[in-house]
Amino acid sequence: MFTYDYLTKIFLLSVDGQIIGKVEKLRINVQLSFNFTSYNATLDNFDITNTGKLSLSFKANVLTDWLANILTTVVTTFLHPVIIGVIQSIVKGGLQAAVDAVNNFIHGISE
Repeated sequence: MFTYDYLTKIFLLSVDGQIIGKVEKLRINVQLSFNFTSYNATLDNFDITNTGKLSLSFKANVLTDWLANILTTVVTTFLHPVIIGVIQSIVKGGLQAAVDAVNNFIHGISE
């Protein structure tokens, strides 16, 4: 699950609220390796094998939430692959950053 607080300003009108998202039954295949000769970790493979189910809902704005939730249901159906692609790039980037941090730590100790 994730939440996102938003504030939208259109001319003199401002609307704020919260988006609550949930991804269910998402499956990811991750392969990491470590070379004991060079003391180097690598992210060998990152692949989403099941895109699961994505749901988004708007909260905290009584005037517009009902319409936004109806539109979101339709839009997420069509944009599911794009949203999953964004999630994949964010998670893969985070994993690669963790691998890089481990490598930097190990190489910092050995120097």
